[in-house]
Amino acid sequence: MNDYTYSRTTVIWIIRNLLELRQGIAPDPKPDHTPPIKQKGNHAPFEVLSGMAGIIEQKLNECGNDGIMTKISYVMGETDETLARIGRCSVRAVSWRIDKVIGYISGKPKERSYLAYRDHRKGEG
Repeated sequence: MNDYTYSRTTVIWIIRNLLELRQGIAPDPKPDHTPPIKQKGNHAPFEVLSGMAGIIEQKLNECGNDGIMTKISYVMGETDETLARIGRCSVRAVSWRIDKVIGYISGKPKERSYLAYRDHRKGEG
């Protein structure tokens, strides 16, 4: 599972359900909200989700304050305005940082650190 490639939708779904996944609870499947999972081997779907959650949470932690901001946004549902006040930055900066975290975690694994990835992408924000 370390050679992962997750879509942005899957990453966001996992982050939104981190609290349940951490506790070993399978999130309630909702029609259009369960991520597509391509299973390899003989693992139960929840085991796969749990493994994915562990990898994604590790990546969030590697993203420092931007990862924390992303967790607070998706897990707790805080607004970008609230996060901007707490982080003493603009709402635009909050949105940009969260977008970069999701971009860093999704897709092919990145060989560079989150900060190097984010700084490389600064011209896109």
